[in-house]
Amino acid sequence: KSMQPRFPSGTTFIVKTQEPPVDGDLILVRFKNDNSISLRELVIDSPSWQLKPIVIGSSNLLFSHLEHTIVGVVVMSLFKLERPK
Repeated sequence: KSMQPRFPSGTTFIVKTQEPPVDGDLILVRFKNDNSISLRELVIDSPSWQLKPIVIGSSNLLFSHLEHTIVGVVVMSLFKLERPK
């Protein structure tokens, strides 16, 4: 629910773990300090990589190999539209 309205509840994400990320990709990021995972938009503005939030109210982060691991790149998102009854 926290990613709505961009991604409706029930959205399925297809993630490639061996795909090299490029500017503008949605990526899964693991935070090494607590092993949590977050979906973020990658913005590359050389030399820095920014991790923009999908969730409204979260802050931008600077990617650091010491603090983060890129788990994979979202290559497809699927959602089912509910028909009105």
